[in-house]
Amino acid sequence: ITQRLLLVLSMISFSSVGLAESIRISQIDSDSLLIDQKVTLYLSVTDQFGNSVEGLHKDNFQVFESDTETDFPTAAKLASLKRGTEITDGINFLLLIDNSGSMYQTLDGKKTADKADRRITHAKQAVLAFLDSIKNPEDKVGLAAYNTYYNSYSVPTKDYARIEQLLDEIQMPTQKDAFYSEIYGGVLQAVKEFQTVRGRKAIIILSDGENRSFYQNTQTPHKRYGTKVISYTDPLEELQKEGVSLYVINFGKKGSRQDRNLMKIGEASGGVTFNAQNQQELEQVYKKIEDQIRKEYVVTYTASMVPSEKKHVKVSY
Repeated sequence: ITQRLLLVLSMISFSSVGLAESIRISQIDSDSLLIDQKVTLYLSVTDQFGNSVEGLHKDNFQVFESDTETDFPTAAKLASLKRGTEITDGINFLLLIDNSGSMYQTLDGKKTADKADRRITHAKQAVLAFLDSIKNPEDKVGLAAYNTYYNSYSVPTKDYARIEQLLDEIQMPTQKDAFYSEIYGGVLQAVKEFQTVRGRKAIIILSDGENRSFYQNTQTPHKRYGTKVISYTDPLEELQKEGVSLYVINFGKKGSRQDRNLMKIGEASGGVTFNAQNQQELEQVYKKIEDQIRKEYVVTYTASMVPSEKKHVKVSY
């Protein structure tokens, strides 16, 4: 098994048949593969309302591994199963906030000088509520924002008071060229925050629109990307390599434009897409994401020794 194999494990999940419940592989952790031939899967089992299903056991799951996407002949040996609530290492969150020009409009998309009415203000208040809701002292939270450019304010940390302070540093862009939405570039840069982090890793991105490439719209080279237009497949590949799931929050009134490719990235990386139209709904979404992750099932299985450039994983429930 090569090092490259560790980085390109793919995720395939199937809903349970005949039930209103579904299962999702939300993260594949292969950090221990070379050490003891073990792979860890984080599994989210939810009902039709998105609430976590509790009380399941190892016998409820089967894990299959294959070098093809269609043929899974033999179930792998399960070594252990735990609930996410039993994991003492905590969860590593990175909150990625849209800081493009439209975030300084009202929820209805109108210009306003009243800071209290701006989308960015509602977003910040929702983040504060999210920080207050975290109960596990081992959880870490990082903060970043994106528009034309990516700004990292903090890698995941236990110092939530510091994250609260850093929220105030997210201000309306003053550079004329900073009002675009390089969503895919922002996610691509956010993944790098996790390169040295182990365990459960999740990026929660808040977006109020579609990806808008600076170079495509201005024909002026981007300061970081030059003339390269970042495709949605670029961050997706990195998310899968690093074992990071992306949770997407589309923020805006009903009928607002949403980036369909961003939703594809979220699903293919093991995350979920939510919609929020106001601050109250936004707070509920952050809480729902945290609850789903906290109540995941953590399954460890013994990987096969058959060499392959890429392995696919399927879980049946």
